[in-house]
Amino acid sequence: MEEPRDDSYPVVGASNITLTPINLTFNIPPGFQGPFCIQMQPKLDVTWIDASGQLRAVVRAQDMQTRVLTAPTQQATTKGFFALPNEIRNRIYSLLFCNAEKDGVTFRTPGHIRALPCIPPGLSAAFLRTCHEIYNQGRLVLYGNNTFEFSRSEEDRRPYFSHPAFEVVYRDFYHWTKTIGPLNLSLIRKLRVYCSNPRRRNYRHVSDPQRFCHDKHLLSALKLIAHNCHQLEFLHIRLSGRKLTWQNAPEFVQVLGDMRAEVVELRDDHYWNLTPAHYRDLEKAMTRVPPEDQSEE
Repeated sequence: MEEPRDDSYPVVGASNITLTPINLTFNIPPGFQGPFCIQMQPKLDVTWIDASGQLRAVVRAQDMQTRVLTAPTQQATTKGFFALPNEIRNRIYSLLFCNAEKDGVTFRTPGHIRALPCIPPGLSAAFLRTCHEIYNQGRLVLYGNNTFEFSRSEEDRRPYFSHPAFEVVYRDFYHWTKTIGPLNLSLIRKLRVYCSNPRRRNYRHVSDPQRFCHDKHLLSALKLIAHNCHQLEFLHIRLSGRKLTWQNAPEFVQVLGDMRAEVVELRDDHYWNLTPAHYRDLEKAMTRVPPEDQSEE
């Protein structure tokens, strides 16, 4: 703040009145957006000068309680993502997380498990890492609008150059169901699981422990789905074994019976895993009955 100068200015419209102005200098740092307040003493006269250098008026400070000076700021012309209507945001989520050409997310090779596994380019789940609100909204579309397909992975894996290499089988399926957590599992609406035995060229004889119905990773993954996927609308399970599953794998049949969906499809590639009677009974047990139908019964 500078001291008052000796020069004075005549007041326009008032005779024989000479006032000494008070010059205020403010050093505003670059980038300051304001506002900042100036409080004047109650008995202090405040004057200002027009563009021609003339003192134009005298204002009593007691008539002016507070003067707020704001630095010029650029008015925001852009809006945030959450300012968009819900319909537009849901459309953006669908374009990012859903495949319009193929209604399904397929896990068949190890490369599909590392990112959003839709094969067409341009789809990515990285947008979910933007913030917590986008994550909560986007995962409803990601898990609720896609059909997730899992099958036996026939890729060989050799960690740390160990020998021999082993078949991935259903390890990634179990790892995925465990990684996304029970809350995201509960959002899944449509699911396809293809159960098959190991490849013949890797095994001279397929023993019972190597069959899909005894695979511990497949059983664990199906148990997680049975305990957490309470809103399944469509469930498709295809059995490709070569023995009577209902007779040789009662634990596997029990796990299937614990799963629930509104529409259940059981398919048998070899027609002897389950008899038609077992198919009907198992599909009926796995089909979720709507609450209104239960009340009628």
